[in-house]
Amino acid sequence: WSVQLAASGSGALPWEAMGLPPGLSINGAGMVSGTPETVGSYTARIAVRDAAGRSSAIAFTWVIRDPAAKRFVRLVSLSSHNGGNFTSLADFTLVGRDGKPLDRSGWTVTASSQEASQNNGAEYAIDSNDSTIWHTAWSGRPFPHYLTVDLDTGDAFSGFTCLPRQDGSGNGRIKDYQLYVSDDGVNWGAPVAAGSFPENTSRQTVMLDRDADGLRHRFERQTRLPVARL
Repeated sequence: WSVQLAASGSGALPWEAMGLPPGLSINGAGMVSGTPETVGSYTARIAVRDAAGRSSAIAFTWVIRDPAAKRFVRLVSLSSHNGGNFTSLADFTLVGRDGKPLDRSGWTVTASSQEASQNNGAEYAIDSNDSTIWHTAWSGRPFPHYLTVDLDTGDAFSGFTCLPRQDGSGNGRIKDYQLYVSDDGVNWGAPVAAGSFPENTSRQTVMLDRDADGLRHRFERQTRLPVARL
């Protein structure tokens, strides 16, 4: 990635910068280039001076975002193994790029249906307790059923896991599934994963071929670079 800065003045116009995001640098001709290495917010200061000694400088915030970091994740259950119109789940989590489960602090969850009267609400799918479950309404609403997780600040992930209920009942065990991601919780696009879980009580792990947005290790900037006038 690169961008050429511009300035007007007399003679040579040497540039310098402080606080650029790691991986970016500026040369004396005002070319900022490189590959951002770390997501974050950086306060950068860029300055230029002409042959007459006049100078111009500007400080601004440069935000490096990882587009693979999504705020909302939706697990969709399309069918159950026993043929009933129910979905149940003991635990749902996301797998980070390092292969470890993401920290679920700050996560909130909703569901298309839940049997809250029996302590089977959606929140029990992310409570880190394998003996509790999310269960759709006992009235047996038709498929699809879905669980929507708000990650609060957004995270990049490379997979997810689902643990079926562990109480000996097979009621609601997910068979066919889809996984969606969204930045706003409204626009979901195409599923990033789809398949069928086997009929057992083991934790099922699904690793995505790529990060959730179909990209790997790409960063984007969010700022307007200054044009200096001396």
